[in-house]
Amino acid sequence: MGQVCRYCESSLNAEQDRFITGGLCASCAGDVLSTRENTQRFIDSFGDPILFMQGDPRLVVTANQKASALFGKELSRIQGQRGGKVFDCIHSFSELGCGLDPNCQDCKIKNAVVETFTQQKASTRIYTVLDIFRDNQTTPYHMEVTTEPIGDFGLIRIDRYRPKG
Repeated sequence: MGQVCRYCESSLNAEQDRFITGGLCASCAGDVLSTRENTQRFIDSFGDPILFMQGDPRLVVTANQKASALFGKELSRIQGQRGGKVFDCIHSFSELGCGLDPNCQDCKIKNAVVETFTQQKASTRIYTVLDIFRDNQTTPYHMEVTTEPIGDFGLIRIDRYRPKG
């Protein structure tokens, strides 16, 4: 038996990777995304830090409490921001900002997120080291994410975010 939707148990397309949701059919995804409350309840159901992003422009729509705690930010400081700004990537503070700064061109995390939207492609455990700017100092951090498209949106699970060393 193939993979089934975690809500309605209908059969799923085996070609679509579901690293975060574990499986969600198009109909149930529509229900999850039908209201802000449903979406927030869905995001909050995960035990890992999750960002829920829109594709154009690539901004965080909402996040779960685990993500707020991980980044030490209230939800209001996460919503409407680009991912690098949420992570406090040093390049998000440049004049061009996250994803547009020339240093972002080869960012593995940005590229995985872009593929999630442009190719409806999930990615698993994409790793890089980001320079994080906090408290007027820059510290290299291990950063690892998993991505998954859900309708016109994307889920970003933070698998690792800690100082290097």
